Amino acid sequence: MKTVIDLFPGAGGFSEGFRQAGFKIILGIDKEPRMLSAYRANHPGTEVWERDVLTVDPNELPDADVIVGSPPCQDFSTASSKKNPE
Repeated sequence: MKTVIDLFPGAGGFSEGFRQAGFKIILGIDKEPRMLSAYRANHPGTEVWERDVLTVDPNELPDADVIVGSPPCQDFSTASSKKNPE
């Protein structure tokens, strides 16, 4: 079975898509506890690291066939409610 590591998984949409396609999700990494709470609920049994991905040494990661990531984009989105983004 092919394996996946999900960076910035949020509630786990990418993980769910890969799961439905027959992949095994082996790890989710996010620094936001609120997001990981939802991820854990949606993907029980998947290992989770609560930390900033910038602090992860690639050598720490388990072997995986796919690494997927969807970093937060609120600060860059035109849908943002910020009137004066910097």
